[in-house]
Amino acid sequence: GVSVFGAQHPFTPPCAAERAERDTRLKVALFSPGLSNFTCDSKRLKMPMPVAFGLIGFFVWVGENICTYLGAWVYPHQVNGWQLVDSSKILSWSIMVMVAFVIIWTWKERESVPLDKLTRIETG
Repeated sequence: GVSVFGAQHPFTPPCAAERAERDTRLKVALFSPGLSNFTCDSKRLKMPMPVAFGLIGFFVWVGENICTYLGAWVYPHQVNGWQLVDSSKILSWSIMVMVAFVIIWTWKERESVPLDKLTRIETG
């Protein structure tokens, strides 16, 4: 484990193979023609992952604008009166969703691997 402030923690720094695997997953999530399956009115539908990430980013941006309009918080450019949050934030929110997707994907997959199969690197 790693010593943090004198306490031992089970954190294991990722080896090069694990980093490469995570990088590959991020690339797959960003650029793959993979499909997201969902159900609407008991009808099974499919949507390309980039479109799904873009729509999630768009709707988070809409929610952000509603919240700033209602005064939940104010950005510096809104001090003298409400204005739309810049549309470039849609991409930021979409990327955040992609990264969260890859983190959860990696975590859930790692959860299914028996502990004795994980590579441990002891430090300090």
